[in-house]
Amino acid sequence: MKALISKKYLDNFDMKVLSKAVFELFDDYNFICSLVKEHMIEGTSTINNSKSKFNNSSEELKSVLKRESYVKYLKEFERKIDNLKTTFTDDELKVFQYSIEDRETDKELCDRVRKTYKTYFVIKKSCYVKVALKFNLLSETVDETLERTFVAVA
Repeated sequence: MKALISKKYLDNFDMKVLSKAVFELFDDYNFICSLVKEHMIEGTSTINNSKSKFNNSSEELKSVLKRESYVKYLKEFERKIDNLKTTFTDDELKVFQYSIEDRETDKELCDRVRKTYKTYFVIKKSCYVKVALKFNLLSETVDETLERTFVAVA
């Protein structure tokens, strides 16, 4: 469903903590991505050969297995991002692309989205919360939010 998260739920999230967690997630992804791409260029032929040889050293095997785990992590991350993008509204998609991926300033993004800063901030927070929920960031905050929601309903 393509809709913003309700403001009453967004109020439970601290944007500073949320932004920091999302940026750290994407910093880790970008680092691993560059690391894998750098090593894939120099070692593409050795991956398959190293697994088939029984005489290789344990260090080589560890290196190959670690590289494969990174590739698996990147594929899973990209699958989650593709799935996540289908849940974003058009404005959230712009925020995701320009704020998280390209790291533009709020002023530039506010102009791109063509909303007031107050409306833009709600859109941005909704986008960041969706990312945090998809990647299980800030689980304590999510648990507290769920607890408050169900206590208020009961």
